[in-house]
Amino acid sequence: MANVNDAVATITKDFSETSKNKPGFGKTVKLDFGSDGVIIIDGTGNHISISNDNKEADMTVVLTVDTFTKMGEGSLAGDEAVEKGLLTITGDLTLAKILEDTLSGQ
Repeated sequence: MANVNDAVATITKDFSETSKNKPGFGKTVKLDFGSDGVIIIDGTGNHISISNDNKEADMTVVLTVDTFTKMGEGSLAGDEAVEKGLLTITGDLTLAKILEDTLSGQ
């Protein structure tokens, strides 16, 4: 496992729980928290797998743990985070909606 701080380790654990048994979506997404670590959401298999391996992805989201937490709490919308420069997305932008659905507890 790559070097991750406690907050990113907690997020990784939460993602592993919420994505358990969800079907793959054919692509990979990287959440890049800078020096705090990365989370890879790999949807290329039958089921989604979560890891902290820093590798290439079809879509990369760069943000801070603080921004991620505010978005998770609902106090900061994704589009607002982008407008304020708190979040950048590169690669396949169509994955943003799939990512949101995948990581929700639904």
